[in-house]
Amino acid sequence: MNEEKTKYVEVLFVMLSTGNNRPHQRLWKDVAGFCTHLSRFTKCHLYALRGYEKGKNSHEHLILLVPSDELDRFNDRFPSFQSWKAWSWIHEVSPFKPELKESAYTYTLVKHEPVLDGDSDTFFCPKYYTRCRRGACSHKATINWQQQLDLF
Repeated sequence: MNEEKTKYVEVLFVMLSTGNNRPHQRLWKDVAGFCTHLSRFTKCHLYALRGYEKGKNSHEHLILLVPSDELDRFNDRFPSFQSWKAWSWIHEVSPFKPELKESAYTYTLVKHEPVLDGDSDTFFCPKYYTRCRRGACSHKATINWQQQLDLF
């Protein structure tokens, strides 16, 4: 996959909540499980921009992005996704609204504490392609956020 051609597109704004005072490492692990489930269900690569609030009201907000070349597959498969099967706590999954892009990014990454790549997974591969199952996923290498995000 050519780095110049792969562009990621925002598709969902998600809020996932857990029990109060849950350790943030456990929250991160559970949210990564939700994203993995969604990725495998839609058969699309996902990149999650994540922000969390720790403490009494443990929850996380995500902006989920898919490669533009997988957008049609995502749009075909997502309507039959049943989020309650992947997340049993309080949650809200809504389509990303481009007119609220700046607000969504600010709310997720500034108001909440960002989840960094080294802290927890932010890229999710559905293992749909043979190269992905062999550990040679070409999508992960195409994420260059200096070029992708022109918001700030």
